[in-house]
Amino acid sequence: MIARLKLLQKKLRRLVKVIPVSHPIDIGRFTVRVLYEILPRVKKELGIDFDALTIYPGPQPRESGDIELYKDGKLVEKISVKTDTIGNFERKVDEIWFDLEKGKSGLIVTFMEFKKKEESTVKMVLIYINKEIARIATKHEVKIEIHERIKEKKKKEKYDAIIPIAASDAILFEYLTISIEAGKKADKAMKYAKEAMKYAKSADEKAEKAMKYAEEAMKYAKKAFEISQEILEIIKKLKKK
Repeated sequence: MIARLKLLQKKLRRLVKVIPVSHPIDIGRFTVRVLYEILPRVKKELGIDFDALTIYPGPQPRESGDIELYKDGKLVEKISVKTDTIGNFERKVDEIWFDLEKGKSGLIVTFMEFKKKEESTVKMVLIYINKEIARIATKHEVKIEIHERIKEKKKKEKYDAIIPIAASDAILFEYLTISIEAGKKADKAMKYAKEAMKYAKSADEKAEKAMKYAEEAMKYAKKAFEISQEILEIIKKLKKK
């Protein structure tokens, strides 16, 4: 019995991956489209060698996956994708199990808050489950393995806590961060504007420096305005939901 458990744990470590991803959280792209950009960056963590991928953001042929990975033109992996919007990835393990039994690997897209001292960051987390899992383990054993992977990451990277959160909370956190950054850029724009005014009052030989500061002020002011407009659009979308 003990030998069987050790062998199972070894296989689970090889077949289950938990991968936090640093990527902007975009309200309009909670589909497999965003994975087109992310998967090539994390293929080493996934343990899959591929050089091309095809995505099916909408309905696809029954025999296809939401994502198909290729190497030298040969199909190497079909992946079914489930997005966890409520902060309960265990539920998605249940939902994806049917596809695992049908020979497709699974990928759960979820969101977690990573806390360290006074700082918090929200990351998209990819939970990859190889199709072989359905033959050797139960849903419950897979869920336990995922929790163990999260605990390992917490300990290794010295986080105080790693907490699953709802997609809506992840979006709000992301755009709060953007809003704070916009404020910083606006402050910097004001600083450059004041410097420009100071040098503009000086002699002609300082006119060039004044122009430089003025141009910097315009650049940061424009960026701050663009970000604020983006935030307003996001808020409008959230209100419609």
